[in-house]
Amino acid sequence: MSGALFMAFGTTISVPSGGLFAFGHTGKPLLFALVVIIGALAAAAAAVKGLRRAAPDPVAVGTRRKAAATA
Repeated sequence: MSGALFMAFGTTISVPSGGLFAFGHTGKPLLFALVVIIGALAAAAAAVKGLRRAAPDPVAVGTRRKAAATA
């Protein structure tokens, strides 16, 4: 996502890598910082969503244990 926004805003960079160390080598440093922040927030949101999907429902787990204990 960051790369697509980087290209869409027309930001230029004169070093082969990105990140905070490349901040001084960009054509539009404020847009570069904005793109990095947006990319970090999007990655964090995707990670949280993935973790929530992978976590079992504590209510359902508790009811299965009770049902197994009474059977």
